Amino acid sequence: MRKFSEQQRQDVDVGDPLGRWIQMPLNWNKTTLWELAKYVNGRAFKPTDFSETGLQVIKITELKHGISKDTALYDGKYEEKHLLQRDDLLFAWSGNPETSLDVFWWRDGRALLNQHIFRVIPQGGVDKKYLFYLFKFLRPTFIRTARDKATSMGHVKVSDLKRLVAFIPPIGKQQGIADILSGLDDKIELNRRMNETLEAMARVIFKSWFVDFDPVRAIAEGLNPGLDAETTALFPNYFGESRLGKIPDGWRWATVKECCKRIENGGTPSRSKAEYWSPPRIPWLTSAEVRKGMVLTTENQISEEGFRHSSAKTWPPGTTVVALYGATAGQVCMIASELCSNQACCGLVPLEYMDFYVYFWVTSSIEDLQRQARGSAQQNLSQQIVSELPVLIATPNVCKRFHTLVHPLFTKWINNLTESVTLTAIRDALLPKLISGEIRVKHIEGLLERSV
Repeated sequence: MRKFSEQQRQDVDVGDPLGRWIQMPLNWNKTTLWELAKYVNGRAFKPTDFSETGLQVIKITELKHGISKDTALYDGKYEEKHLLQRDDLLFAWSGNPETSLDVFWWRDGRALLNQHIFRVIPQGGVDKKYLFYLFKFLRPTFIRTARDKATSMGHVKVSDLKRLVAFIPPIGKQQGIADILSGLDDKIELNRRMNETLEAMARVIFKSWFVDFDPVRAIAEGLNPGLDAETTALFPNYFGESRLGKIPDGWRWATVKECCKRIENGGTPSRSKAEYWSPPRIPWLTSAEVRKGMVLTTENQISEEGFRHSSAKTWPPGTTVVALYGATAGQVCMIASELCSNQACCGLVPLEYMDFYVYFWVTSSIEDLQRQARGSAQQNLSQQIVSELPVLIATPNVCKRFHTLVHPLFTKWINNLTESVTLTAIRDALLPKLISGEIRVKHIEGLLERSV
């Protein structure tokens, strides 16, 4: 890396292919992305390489959405350079420019790296966390670079890494910038883990009451169910027969539509009508976003005109949404704010006190829904399949008590999401300003202490 004089810096800034560097401090060094790191490409696995056991093979899908039961396994020989270790820095250099060309931390255990992903190994004088945020900062440049190639798939190749320019501060400043940004990301990650715990706590209660029937079994055996007296009195003390076996007396098997005010699909305004999408006003959910579990905000919005001229409907907070088509068919989320969706989503608007009950029954049935998905080119579900999903309905008082008990857990979950949205906005606003040198670390540390 080499230092530039002020005049040289100004000349370079004007013609810089990134077009994003402003007022670079004189002690920052100019380099290329290629000089900053060693890049190790993943292995080109073939479909015939995969087996039923072995190490997981990590593709771009797993980086974006996490490991699933469909993640490929490999049980043969491999080179050590393709073996992922925790905290490896990965760059997805190929794929759809809108969903790829991004940088990721590998936070799981040993796995094998697939092609189209670089392991990025920082070289001397570069902080690993700083390099992560530098790549985040440059993502618009990667997308623009890929689009310039005029292909349906985007690529950032070695030749691009050798051409694209970056300005790097001294190591101490790198670490200061990375500490600010990673501090925000650490809090966002803490909220995510806390939300997993909150959902798990609520799910334990649901399973105990409505799947394992623990309170009823305890009462029937003359034992203390571990509940307060008022809640205990709501449960029967014996089981009755049903078409699906013994269930608590007074409960009944029904379908999910009996727990809902309405069940309906969304809709998509015409893409050819610009006025249907601008000005964006109404949050509009896509089936890919259903993976989130709890949805507070959406990536897209439609205009009020677009809403009026489409089959989209608004759904209130507490609605359970099921994805109907493609790779996400059978995935389930709950919405935390009023929104509408595309036609690939089915909204289950619950009866009073049935929102969490419906959510847990449907999420407990994801595998059953996925088995029922139909279609040769892609898996499809229908609104009818979702509506007729079997549900065991407890007495109204038990359902209401369950709602009251888990409501604070869901409230905390949503509050954490709200905080994370704010933290994400702060991080996204600070990232380009810190990485480009527009603002200094010392100017932002006190402000963050007062606002976060």
